[in-house]
Amino acid sequence: SQFNFQLYKDDVVIISKTPVRRKLRKNLPIIYEDDEIIVINKPSGLLSIASDKEKGSTAYRILTDYVQQKDRHNRIFVVHRLDEDTSGVLMVAKNAKLRDALQENWNNLVEKRGYIAVVEGCVKKDSDTIKSYLMKNSQDLMYSSKNKKDGQLAITHYKVIKRSDDYTMLDVNIDTGRKNQIRVHLGEMGHHVIGD
Repeated sequence: SQFNFQLYKDDVVIISKTPVRRKLRKNLPIIYEDDEIIVINKPSGLLSIASDKEKGSTAYRILTDYVQQKDRHNRIFVVHRLDEDTSGVLMVAKNAKLRDALQENWNNLVEKRGYIAVVEGCVKKDSDTIKSYLMKNSQDLMYSSKNKKDGQLAITHYKVIKRSDDYTMLDVNIDTGRKNQIRVHLGEMGHHVIGD
């Protein structure tokens, strides 16, 4: 219905056989909003952006519909992403220039990327650092290697918050933001994230 929608560098155009319906903003609490950015608390189970399987029910689509309720020409621009099963703070820009500036300086601006994870089993070490190189296999699943030629460096730090015989709650911080990094590293320790 919008044929005069301006495209920007890095935009992705999706052509779908079924219409992508407008969704009202619901269960998507806005933490902060001004003329430049929107910051939300993304719930677990919601994709940040469209995937091959899901086009409509994403934080991007819901926020786009939200800003276009004020003016149909309003846009949002993805600054970063969170995995579907991860809840947490997600920020989008309201213009491409700010998105580019934030992305170019992301590692300098974001000093700490922290997560709380509950994992299977009792983690014995109180804290540790895991380093490996992550890459995708032929089924598009992430795995790690110790050989730096095999993928991208991933560094994960954890500290035990609380443990029992069956589960451990961890404070996890990452130096790198690779796809499924925390899941892969903790799973390779033999302590998979609950529900993974």
